[in-house]
Amino acid sequence: MPPQLDKEAASFFEKALRELGIEIITGQGISQILRQDGAVIGVLLEDGRTVAADMVLIAVGVKSNTELAQQAGIQVSTGIVVDSYMRTNVPVIYAAGDVVETTDVVSGEKMVSGIWTNAVDMGQTAGENMAGGKRESKGAFSVMNAMELAGLAVISVGMIHPPAGKGYEVLVERKEKTYRKFVFRNDVLVGVLLVGKLDHAGTYTSLIREKTELGALKDLLPEPTFSYAPFLKIQSPLIDNYIS
Repeated sequence: MPPQLDKEAASFFEKALRELGIEIITGQGISQILRQDGAVIGVLLEDGRTVAADMVLIAVGVKSNTELAQQAGIQVSTGIVVDSYMRTNVPVIYAAGDVVETTDVVSGEKMVSGIWTNAVDMGQTAGENMAGGKRESKGAFSVMNAMELAGLAVISVGMIHPPAGKGYEVLVERKEKTYRKFVFRNDVLVGVLLVGKLDHAGTYTSLIREKTELGALKDLLPEPTFSYAPFLKIQSPLIDNYIS
């Protein structure tokens, strides 16, 4: 889960899982899956230890299946290449979802997104344009996840692992049962990580997506009394989008 959690946030979940009696082993790879009579019985770790198991789950990320697209003469990179209208290089063919190469709304880099909400937005864009519309996609979040595990809820959006020495500013609030991290670049919120306390997650996501210039107002974001009202004056088009 490195894309979704930083080390500090992960420590909350590690503690909660250990309190439930779950053993956690980190820093170890699996050198062999052990079988007996065709059934899984455990795994052999790189350090020589054996862990008994009835099932092995492997999570290795998302890779686009572009074989059919390539056979059809459609341009492919890490995924199917589309423009902001979700059109491929073949004018009558549109593409959307996990198979598409899209643009990270925060970094501007090309990527393949395996996130359901991004796929829905791309699908709506493609469908509307196939029906004669002119809807443009603004790109997608490389990180936009929400989950609850061991009684702890977490939401992470945007850039939560800012590179050092690149001008990013990080505000962190840690309490016994909550952790909140805000990442800024040039007074623009570019990432947020919330554990235990998820208030205003939707507003934070909108500010990231719209690249709202916050100025001195950024200091208000972590406050318990945070209100969206000040942003009405600095980003009225953002509000207009939601009203319309």
